[in-house]
This record gives sequence, C-alpha cells and structure tokens, in this order.
Amino acid sequence: MLLRLTYIFLTICFTPLLGQAFAQAIVVNPDSLPSTTVGNVISYETFFVNGVYTHGLTKNMAKTDVYLGNYYKTLLTFTTLRLVANDKIKLHESISFTLPNILERNPFRVAVTPHHILTETAGFAVPARVTDAPFEHYMSHVRTAGQMAHDDIVSWALLVEFLETKTGHSIAELMTREVLQPLNLPPESLTVADTTSPLLKLRDISGTGSLIAELTRLIIQNRTPDQSRFLPNELYSLVTQQQSWRMHPLTPNHTYIGSLNSLKTQRWLEPNANQIEGPSFMAFPEAGVAFVSLTGLNNNFREAVTTIALDMFLPVKNDNRQNEASMLVPYERFSGYYVRADNPTAWLKDRLQTINSHQLHIREENDGSLTVKQHDGRRTTSYSKEAPFHYTLYNGEKLTLSPFKSGGYLLLDGTLYRYAGILGNKLFVITLFPFVIIMLLSSGFYANSKTSKAWRRMGQFGLAGTLLICIGLVCDYLWWPTVLFDWNMPLLINLWRLALNIGLMLVLSLPLFAMSFVRQNTMPEGAAVMFVPLHLALISIAAAALFLILVAWGVAAEFSAY
Repeated sequence: MLLRLTYIFLTICFTPLLGQAFAQAIVVNPDSLPSTTVGNVISYETFFVNGVYTHGLTKNMAKTDVYLGNYYKTLLTFTTLRLVANDKIKLHESISFTLPNILERNPFRVAVTPHHILTETAGFAVPARVTDAPFEHYMSHVRTAGQMAHDDIVSWALLVEFLETKTGHSIAELMTREVLQPLNLPPESLTVADTTSPLLKLRDISGTGSLIAELTRLIIQNRTPDQSRFLPNELYSLVTQQQSWRMHPLTPNHTYIGSLNSLKTQRWLEPNANQIEGPSFMAFPEAGVAFVSLTGLNNNFREAVTTIALDMFLPVKNDNRQNEASMLVPYERFSGYYVRADNPTAWLKDRLQTINSHQLHIREENDGSLTVKQHDGRRTTSYSKEAPFHYTLYNGEKLTLSPFKSGGYLLLDGTLYRYAGILGNKLFVITLFPFVIIMLLSSGFYANSKTSKAWRRMGQFGLAGTLLICIGLVCDYLWWPTVLFDWNMPLLINLWRLALNIGLMLVLSLPLFAMSFVRQNTMPEGAAVMFVPLHLALISIAAAALFLILVAWGVAAEFSAY
C-alpha cells in the first residue's frame, strides 16, 4: 500500500517535469507481479508495452515475422488516419466516386465511406471464399452502410483499393511511409503479398514482433520515438475515446481501433472481432499500458490482465452508461423469431444453414422478462430485465436489443442475431419447403386437362415454374461461389436467377387462375368436383408460401450475381 501511495505521489508531482512517457513507464513493474500472473502476460507468445518500455518481447520475437490476422486493421487504420491528417483523403467521402468500376453508385443507398469501413459498418457480405477473382465480384451488400457492425474483410480490402487509387501508391508503400518510417521501423518489418487482389493482400500480410509492439504503443500514447504526435488529437480521440458506433449504451462502444470495454473501475480497448488466430491486444490508454498476445485473447490472458488493471491502475472516470440506458423508452414488443447475423453471407447454402441451426424465439412476458427458446426447442431460458432493452441471466449472461436506428438486432452473450419474424421460423421456411414443392408440382396434373385451355395452361405454368425454381435453387445452393469466384462467370448466375424468377412469376399466376375458375364456374364435372376446389386452394396457398420462403432465403427478385 505504501508503495502504491508513493507511486501516485511521484506521478502527480513529477509528470509535468519528466513527461508523460516516463510517468507511464513505471505503472507495471514485472518484478512486482505474482508468478502466476507473469506467466500469462510474459511468455513466448505474450508481452506488454508500458509507456516507452516493452516487457517480455525477446530479440527473437522482435525480429520474427508473425501472421497479423485481424491486426492488419490496426495498421490500416493508422495509415488511413495519417492520410486524413495530411488532407490526402476525407473520412466521409464516397468511395464509389473514386472506384466507380468496383463499387456501383446508387442514389437510393447510403454511400460507403472510409468512416463506415473503419467502424466496420460498410455492410458487405462475408466472402464464401477468397481467390484472385475480380474484386468487384465481392461487392455484395447484405446491410445498409452504417447500420450494424460485423467483421468484414471485403470492406477493408475496398479501403486498400481506395487508398491505392487515391494516392497512386501501393498499400505497402503507404504503410511504410505513414507508419513504419515515423516509428523508425525498417521496411522489412512488414510483408505484404505481391498480388493484385486486395483480399489476398490482407489475408497474407505479416509483420515483426517489433511492428506489433510499436503499433500497440501508438494506441496508448500517440507518440513517435522522438515524442512528437503521431496523429492530431481530434483523430487520436477517434482511436481511443470517441464513440464511432454502438448498439446499446450497455454494450461495448466501438472506436476506430476496437471496442471500448468496461469492468468496475477500468476501461480498455480490444479488437472488435474475436481473435481466432493472430495477434490481439488489451490496451489501457488512460494508464499508458497495453498487453499483447500473439495468438489471440484467451480466458487466462484476460483474467491476468484485468487483475493487474484492477490492482495497479488508477481508477478511470465513471461513465454514464447505466443512467443513459435507464432513460431509454421501449417502443415496441420484441417477441418473434431471430436468426444469427454476425457472419452475414451472400451464399444461399450458408443462409439456409444459419436459419436451420441458429434460430431463436423470443417471448416478452408480462413481468418484463424475456423467454428465449433455442433453435432445437429443447432449451428455454428466462432473462430478467436490468434496463430497457437489456436483460441478464442468473449466471451473468447478457441479452441486449438495439434501441437505435439499427433496431431489430439482438446481442446474446456476444453473438449477434437479427429479427426475422415468421421468415425466421425454420418450420415454415425450411421444414415445409418440400411439401410446398410437391403441392406445386401436383398442378401438372392439369397440364393435359380436357376441361379447357385455361386449365391446361395453369397446369403447364405450375409445372414449368416449379421446375425452373428448383433448378435455380439447386444451382445457387451448390455452385454459386464456384461459378463466381473460380470460373469468373457471373453471367451464368444471372441466367439461372433469371430462370428462377421467371418460374416464380409462373407459380404466382396459379392463384389468379384459381380465382378465375371460381368466378367463371368452370370447374371440372363428375367426381373431380369433389377434390378439385380443395386442390386449387392448396396450390394457391403453396404458391404464396413459396414466395415468402424465397424472400426469406434472399433469392426472390434477385438477379445479380453480386
């Protein structure tokens, strides 16, 4: 305790004289940490930066190339903000004006900007596969820009293409000039794939341990080695403090560099996406300390870091999130079906697997609690209301709904879901699909009817339309990514989707035929009159159901390959 008080006194007294870097450098002394903690924050795969000092980064680690994984976002963010600081680009300019051949201009859609990409709200589909296919083949929008954040390599690759086109320099040259040189790092600290595909550049990017350490140091102190500012203060605040996007006051706020998390008296930044592989960090800008794991964040690392922060760091200012949340006013009920949405895809196969395996049913109870039924129907859980749009389980698991412009989304224990209503009910959207198809195929029974030409036409339309739909769905389910990314033949996809939608129009004509037969009283005579009216009614219902199913699958009225 005496040592802690002495540290606080020295920090207050000598910071104006010795500078911020020196004051921060004594926050965490590795020799004073418990041995059980040291092993989790200093090892062959972990280290931490403390002001101007680095602890645990060996000479071998400093020189070794490491696959950056999602850490490329940190490097690319700093590169982009340096270009903004030098008036080379603007954060809110439309990227389509610079890249009209890649990103189509659409006056009825929110224009994608660098700001959207840095906040990961550009809304592009997660690619089914990454190849050297033409980059424009990956421009599939699944959300409106600015609506909801998700891990999206396509938008970051689009930013690479934008920066290269806007400046006339390769991204490797820009990163070297804007980041490596100010940090006194040699060019060999960074390796970018020599390819024309922006996606492959990001997938294969690597850097040395020294580069990772210096990038992390920028997050906590915004200083170059000569102690000059790396970014203007207003841009640095976008990295560490300023809220750029959030779903709810009680969920982590997103900055340009990651999500701002809170625990008791501490706040820290970490990457928005869960790190499956590659380096990751937990950075405490107020304390001037950041902890790095070269293999991603795990529970032992998190527990060790949060223990150090709570024991050794000065408390940060209390936030007002709880008060802000309490003032929210629920505007509607939330009951209904939700499907998982943290990995949005443009491939029909992935979408169907998501509906089938990741479905929730939410029911709002009279006492304000929420009952959640999992997709298998066997697990039902009740969440207690803690604040408007925010619920907790007895074990601390959280369920949060979005009250803002991106309403209709739900965050359950860190996993994002979107509201789909009846179109998210797999019983209707998937289980009933074979029966709907069988019923529509049965309309072919009338293809050779002797009643009238109209009856024969109805049977022909129903049979042909159903077959066209099935052919289009099979092609989209099995071969869409192969044809688009491997064969580079989007026209073929356009053709089978055209056939699918022609088939849908033919099928939707069946209820019109049925109504005309009833009005004109042209039903078949004899024994057929006993079952034909019921059959027509079932065919009409099946046609309407198929339309709704194809809307839920995202293929109705969809003609473009991307």
